[in-house]
Amino acid sequence: MTVAISQDLMNRMWPHGDEHIPGLRAGIAASSARVFAKYGITTWLQVAHIMAQVSHECGAGHDVVENLSYSAKRMPQVWPSRFPSYASALPYANNPKKLANKVYNGRMGNRVGSDDGYNFRGRGAAQTTGREGYEKLAAKVGLDLVNNPDLINDPAHFLECGVADFIICGCLPYCTPKPGLPDGDIRAVTHHLNGGYIGLDQRQAWFAKWMAALRAPQPAPAPAAVSEASDTSPAPSEAVAPEPEAMIDDGVLRYGRGHDSPDFEVKALQGQLVGLGYQVGSQDGDFGGGTRAAVLAFQADNGLPTTGEVDSATKAALKTAPPKPISEKRADATADDLRAGGSGTIIAADHLTFWGKIAATFGIGGGAAQKSGLLDTIQAATDHASTIRTVIQNIQDIGTWALGYWWVFAAIGGFFAVKFGGQIIKRRLADHRSANNMSM
Repeated sequence: MTVAISQDLMNRMWPHGDEHIPGLRAGIAASSARVFAKYGITTWLQVAHIMAQVSHECGAGHDVVENLSYSAKRMPQVWPSRFPSYASALPYANNPKKLANKVYNGRMGNRVGSDDGYNFRGRGAAQTTGREGYEKLAAKVGLDLVNNPDLINDPAHFLECGVADFIICGCLPYCTPKPGLPDGDIRAVTHHLNGGYIGLDQRQAWFAKWMAALRAPQPAPAPAAVSEASDTSPAPSEAVAPEPEAMIDDGVLRYGRGHDSPDFEVKALQGQLVGLGYQVGSQDGDFGGGTRAAVLAFQADNGLPTTGEVDSATKAALKTAPPKPISEKRADATADDLRAGGSGTIIAADHLTFWGKIAATFGIGGGAAQKSGLLDTIQAATDHASTIRTVIQNIQDIGTWALGYWWVFAAIGGFFAVKFGGQIIKRRLADHRSANNMSM
């Protein structure tokens, strides 16, 4: 089946599409039949997925080059690890080239000390980013995008670069109907293209808009060697390309999925379960025993058949289910309950607290500490510890001084050991009560 996009449709879908690249909409329309045929795009459903994603990525032709003109106030919000303060961001404020090289060099194939970060910033229909991304796309489409990165935004190549990037990212297999997903899996498409689910709601809205537009009557292909009476070919909007055998499944996530290599759907499932209070072990995209046990527990708690497999009913329940119910016994547990159960964490914290008290007692003096209140005395000692530096600066023999004041160090060290041990016990107890850690 031959599919193409008319310029009239592009004008309606991207009304401001030519503002930054003159002739962009006409270029997409003129190249669409050739590009879709070249990359095996044969159904309106596939076209809808592609156009929904690129419409979001490039703002329907409005955001065709990544805008890196940030204020110093905004940068710490976008890149907190790179700009921990307003002052650290000031040298890069409203300087796109300097900022791009700062935040992008050293990753995505960009060379440190070069202008790769700026030269290979986000461009085009799929916002291709990074030297490595440009190199892969160049090899796919046969254009010298490394030396001429702006070719991505040439109206004649814009659509092809977007479609090729879509395919490079592994999106195409998810653009066909599956059980329970008659319009394909837009979450999977988004994850492969974006690396996450940023803007999923907007992408879904664009998909609905493109599907509605593409379902308009289209000329159907004439079936070869089939009589009129026996012609059962589907309508253009329902036509689907043969699905690769390796991608055929029943839409159910089950034990063994992701064993050979991490599976993004399994990893997303694991994140949902952990968020609801069900522990899966490692969130590694491997549907192993820990994940299956968590699924069984979730199904039992929510009145679902306990199959250990995630079908459409379980997927739907995961979106609306409340957090894992916690038993009254667990919610009211005490540190003594965990000790009685043999909690290694509590026992280790008890040892730390015990030896901390011993050290503090030796530092303050057993009898005096007992009368005045051990921990209060130690706390007072730590309040005065800031004066020690001044004393040290006036004593030439630091070693002799330290030996003379060993009790100060013993007291302070013991105090902090007691305090830290208590914090460990509190955190372990909180994890136990909330079921974040199901062990004893």
